[in-house]
Amino acid sequence: FPDILEGFTLTVSLFLWTLLLSTLLGLVLALMRLSPIPPLRWVSSVYGWLLRGIPLLLPLFYVFFPLPALGDFFILSPFLSAALGLTLWTSSYQSVAIRSGFISAASGPYPPSVALGLVH
Repeated sequence: FPDILEGFTLTVSLFLWTLLLSTLLGLVLALMRLSPIPPLRWVSSVYGWLLRGIPLLLPLFYVFFPLPALGDFFILSPFLSAALGLTLWTSSYQSVAIRSGFISAASGPYPPSVALGLVH
């Protein structure tokens, strides 16, 4: 039972770190996508297109195995590697959700209420 409890706490902490970091990075990417500056929009678009188009295992694999080959600075613990890989992958999805929320909030509450048939 102690091993299961240790695994549970590790999983919950990995989830919480990934949720926090991917939401922050997703917010930055969403703001970049809504920016009037073309290079920021382009970088955010390519990031989202690239990471939403690959399986989750690829960022996890590349953060843990090939990244440390770039130098000793990039040698991460397994926990940090998993958190970084999950954050990179999840933030691309978070950015799309946050950006769509910004876009829909700009139109106000009337168009969604019309779509739901809540107008008189």
